[in-house]
Amino acid sequence: MSARTTRTPGSPARDAGVATSGRRRAVVATMTERERVRAALRREPTDRVPFGEFLVEDGLVGALAGLAPGAPVTFATRCRVLGALGQDAVVGYPATRDGRLLYGVHFGAGQRGCEPHVCEPVARFGLPLPHELDWRPLRAWIEDSPFFVFAMLPGPFSELSYLLGTEDFLALTLRDPAVAAQLAEGMVDYALDLARRAHELGAEGFLVGDDIAWHRGLYLSPPSWRSIFLPALRREVEALRELGVPVVLHSDGNLAAVLEDWAGLGADGLHGLQSSAGMDLAAVKLRFGARLCLWGNLDMEVLTDTPRHELDQVLGAIFAAGNATPGFIFGSSAGELGIDLPAARVRQTYEVAKRLRDVGSPPVGPPAV
Repeated sequence: MSARTTRTPGSPARDAGVATSGRRRAVVATMTERERVRAALRREPTDRVPFGEFLVEDGLVGALAGLAPGAPVTFATRCRVLGALGQDAVVGYPATRDGRLLYGVHFGAGQRGCEPHVCEPVARFGLPLPHELDWRPLRAWIEDSPFFVFAMLPGPFSELSYLLGTEDFLALTLRDPAVAAQLAEGMVDYALDLARRAHELGAEGFLVGDDIAWHRGLYLSPPSWRSIFLPALRREVEALRELGVPVVLHSDGNLAAVLEDWAGLGADGLHGLQSSAGMDLAAVKLRFGARLCLWGNLDMEVLTDTPRHELDQVLGAIFAAGNATPGFIFGSSAGELGIDLPAARVRQTYEVAKRLRDVGSPPVGPPAV
């Protein structure tokens, strides 16, 4: 773990308050980025709503920084741009030997098309082992930035889908679910090897990316997911929790059919909450807000299609729902801001969001009299 210290808001901050519309609002001292995220993950009051994204691509960082197209982006520039966007949390990744971040499909880049009819160790897919990776990109965020740093880890479903190809992998779950379950357990073993190394370097949290759904529901039936993948995901979360740092789960799409399963895994948070896929932030908050910190809900369409005069209303609804009780981190539902997004629109959206988030912590306690 990092040697950095963290202040946890105490009960005096919870109990102090002023009347606001008949309710008491928590008074919380100004927090650092790390303190703010840590408190949100614990579902404790924060001085303002924290922000976080998994990845802001270098092309967009450069555009936001006013650099010429294709100009190199330094680490200092990344930090400055993320600070201007109001970010509190980042996600760090090691890099492969050819310089690519170990992120998403890059876990299995170039390895699609493996024949899935025989179960072999995950190492068959050519995944780089922890000692073969360059951990300096993750270390830089931990040691040289003010942000709370999550380490990204693969979940048991989506990385295998990338490796084998989605159609072939889903066919395998139908044809030989026992083999699919063995592969899922192998992927978890790999993820835990990465986690132990990231933990040694001081990662402050883990983000398990496991896209199991699209906008109409899961990629496979809920019973099949529960029997094949849920045991492996549960083992992954339990092992990560034993390392003593927060764990957040991510999936795009509509998770309604398995939200109770995800909430029961013991993770600290859930990222995604894609509104265009039918994920109602207010409803999820009401049902699971006492157990999970919720993170995300900003649809990518808002960053491209929503008229400027509607931004206050759209973003205001997100903050009202997410920040109804402590335990909310604002960000895109996908977690990735790419070069395809207009820089001016990204800047504009986050300026509105920063203004809206500065209202402070949600009301606490009974109505004031």
